Amino acid sequence: MRILVAPNSLKESLSANEVGDQILQGLKLFSLTHPHVSIETRFQPICDGGTGFTDILTKTLNGKQVTVESYDPKYRPINTTYGTVGTNTAIIEVAKVAGLALLKKDERNPLYTSSYGVGDLLLKAWQSGARNFYIGCGDTAINDYGIGMLSALGVRFFDKSGKVIENPVAKDIPNIASQDLSNSLCQQFKESCTVTVACNLTSMLKGSLASSRVYAIQKGASAEEAEMLEGCADIFLHLADPRNDIFLGHLPGAGGAGGLAGALRAYLGAELKYSFEVVFECINFNQYLKWADLVITSEGLFDENSAKGKAPVAVALFAKRYNCETALLAGSVERKSLSKMHRSGLDWIEPFSSDLVDLSHYIEDAALLAEEATIRLMTKITQQGREQ
Repeated sequence: MRILVAPNSLKESLSANEVGDQILQGLKLFSLTHPHVSIETRFQPICDGGTGFTDILTKTLNGKQVTVESYDPKYRPINTTYGTVGTNTAIIEVAKVAGLALLKKDERNPLYTSSYGVGDLLLKAWQSGARNFYIGCGDTAINDYGIGMLSALGVRFFDKSGKVIENPVAKDIPNIASQDLSNSLCQQFKESCTVTVACNLTSMLKGSLASSRVYAIQKGASAEEAEMLEGCADIFLHLADPRNDIFLGHLPGAGGAGGLAGALRAYLGAELKYSFEVVFECINFNQYLKWADLVITSEGLFDENSAKGKAPVAVALFAKRYNCETALLAGSVERKSLSKMHRSGLDWIEPFSSDLVDLSHYIEDAALLAEEATIRLMTKITQQGREQ
């Protein structure tokens, strides 16, 4: 059996490489007790625009990582990295400067966080000669519609009294009365750069799929705060594109990273693409699928949102093109979502807990649980093979 191990990171727990190591260890232990099962493996970590985006793409494209000082979602200085490939390509992972994992639990509230660090990385990469940008949106703590990012690039926002709003965050959006782009880099980006944003195309700025409605509470907002953030979309749209705000408001992907993707599109001329489409193209994922009989991937939580642009489901759909089965190891599984497994293209789901309940402790014990889940998965697959 030819098995492609294509792990995705487990949020706030293990990186894709760390998950992959445990899956490979589980396969090794399974082989020791099942010597009649011939197993050959290949390894290629994946991501969906969030954690691991810079590491995976930079390594696969034979680039290098540049360490710089930037800013976290609370405007605090941090050391971080972005990737470079050749002389003019930069790979920027939003989560490295605006990620939820950068904040303590009591700091998490998207009303008070900023995408400023993203703009700072764009600026630093641009000053170093980059003109081709890949930006991964995922696992973020922000919902500021990109105003922090834009301020780092020189855009100034003013309140009704004409005063500049310094260090803007989402709660400042209702106070924005005007903007000044004259000393910003926005036009230069539009004219001389190619910006590709890897995001979830089901996320929009307006409507039932508005990012604030779907994700703000997960980022720490109350229900009332999430409603307020959703209302900020109209203010942002009027600033970004008053003549075409209906189009931008319902543009697939514009809601990515709390509206950051929409700002990148409107102000920098970015192209918004499915995150897995960007990643799979860069790592030439099809070559692995042509070889494999089975893909084993991973996800922290499999729920009703998993079918909406998440990398593991994308793996399954791509694998079907090559008659390759897909198995998902999930830290936690919602019971009601199991019925959607086959509609998502998945052939197998093995939760870290054998009784399918949601786990609060999987984050701490993820390494051992991933290894054990791999052994259970392979046991089920081989048993079914014998029965057939």
